[in-house]
Amino acid sequence: MTPTTDKDSGVNGINEWTVMVYFGSDGELSPLIVSQLKAIKEAGYQEKTDVLLYFDANEKGAPTRIYNVNQRRKARAAQDKKTEIGDGEDPYVRNLAKDNIAPEDIDTEGKLFSGRLSKSLKSTDTTKALDALRNFINYGRENHRAKHYMLFLVGHGMIVGNDAFLPDEAPRSAITLKELGEALREFSDPMDAGKEAFELLALHSCSMSAVEVAYELKGTAKYMIASEGISFVGSFPYRQLLKKTFKTVKEAQEDAEATGAEPVYDVETLIQKLYFLSLFNSTDFMLSGFSADLSLCNLDPTILRDFGAQLVTLVGELKNGLRDHATRELILLAHLESQSYWNESYTDLYDFCLRLEEGCNSRGNNGLLTLSGACRAVINGLEKDRSNPFSKLVVFSEHFGSKYQYSHGLSVYLPWAEPVEDPNEKIIENYGNYLFTTDFQTESNDDSWLSFLNLYFKKTIRPSRIKEDNPDPAPVGNGLNLVTFAEAAFSNVGALEHKASGAFEGKASGAAGSACSCPSIKNYENFSISPGAALAFSDDSDDPLPERRKRAKRHSPSQGPS
Repeated sequence: MTPTTDKDSGVNGINEWTVMVYFGSDGELSPLIVSQLKAIKEAGYQEKTDVLLYFDANEKGAPTRIYNVNQRRKARAAQDKKTEIGDGEDPYVRNLAKDNIAPEDIDTEGKLFSGRLSKSLKSTDTTKALDALRNFINYGRENHRAKHYMLFLVGHGMIVGNDAFLPDEAPRSAITLKELGEALREFSDPMDAGKEAFELLALHSCSMSAVEVAYELKGTAKYMIASEGISFVGSFPYRQLLKKTFKTVKEAQEDAEATGAEPVYDVETLIQKLYFLSLFNSTDFMLSGFSADLSLCNLDPTILRDFGAQLVTLVGELKNGLRDHATRELILLAHLESQSYWNESYTDLYDFCLRLEEGCNSRGNNGLLTLSGACRAVINGLEKDRSNPFSKLVVFSEHFGSKYQYSHGLSVYLPWAEPVEDPNEKIIENYGNYLFTTDFQTESNDDSWLSFLNLYFKKTIRPSRIKEDNPDPAPVGNGLNLVTFAEAAFSNVGALEHKASGAFEGKASGAAGSACSCPSIKNYENFSISPGAALAFSDDSDDPLPERRKRAKRHSPSQGPS
């Protein structure tokens, strides 16, 4: 069998598109992901599009594998069959064995990350999650250069606070949010501006559509697809996503050949189609009673920095409000009523501001006008633009089912109580290292969301029962009172120094990624679906794109085609 090599890749040394899918599976996800690998294989191939897969089964005796999907079929195909989208009537069940790239066949000459990847595949030593991701995506840039890049990251999410993205059991490791930002910047920064572009980052993981994530990744990819809540392994239809990409590239090539020009892509239209394909595919989970949301966000640095300025004003007003008893109650009530995720560690930022704005306005108190106005400014910053969706921070945000019906695109870290940490958990310390924190701190001022959280934890904490019942206990021996004595005896020292997260009964400790007790809305109607997601149930033909596009423009330009 002739091996697949990197020298077979692309045409004239550069592709139109390189699509990379990193399956950071653990033992639990591994068998579920095999079907996704098969679906990608069945999508076919396109002459100037390479599809690369990273698959770590995380099982003893099953090595990490890198695949260049259908590359041998593409290389040996007749000139008029350089593109074959799907398998058509062919019932043959294809496997990925022939697509495997052996480490000795990787072109490593003068290529740092390709060399590291080859070495890691040859070694019996395991590679940490961060190094594995860095090696793979930069290998794709070094050996499969393209004008356009698309990257899917698949695995366990909930990175904010938890800082354990794409965890691996061998070796025990995971990727922090700060490390993810650095890795993606390392991938995108060397690209030749104007000739290469990182178009789309799709995070096929739970609770990754967060303002902290978007801010950390600003200026890497142009756009990000992710969910605020749960994400199912089968929700992204990889076969259809690739077929749509192949067709787009094929049609652009045909147009270019007819005019003698270079292929031109409407990248935003393609990304919109991929988003809605994933959304429509996901709605079938409603049959099992599940709910979900899906967002497409803009990672343009200017848009995110402008939004950051709006948040600075909100943070200042929230901190002022916490110092007033009546306003503090409004903030607590807004937190209680708003859409939350994963043991209420995260809250939809739009919904929180909406509930707080309504609470302020209902009081008829002019002293609350500035807080209400700050909430409205953040809401406007997160609002979609129906006439020009790609101009805003949140391009699309849709949902199906009742449990995530108040999702509007981006969550923020807002637990009820300060997290209780063990030696391996440094949630607040990690949060302090995010760009979402450091970009809003100076020597004289701290306008970060973290500064609000710290004050929120302090101002909303309820005193212990013994303090409430007897705030001024009589002193006992040597002038000590019982409260002071008890606190000294059971303070955070010795065996009690480190406690596992989740110690607060009834309220989440703030440890993102702990067991989910969804839904987090306290009282709600039992059925909901956004207009965009409802398009999945139209009675159009099997190829409804033209009619959906017309209807979307006629009724709601924010709702995209399949």
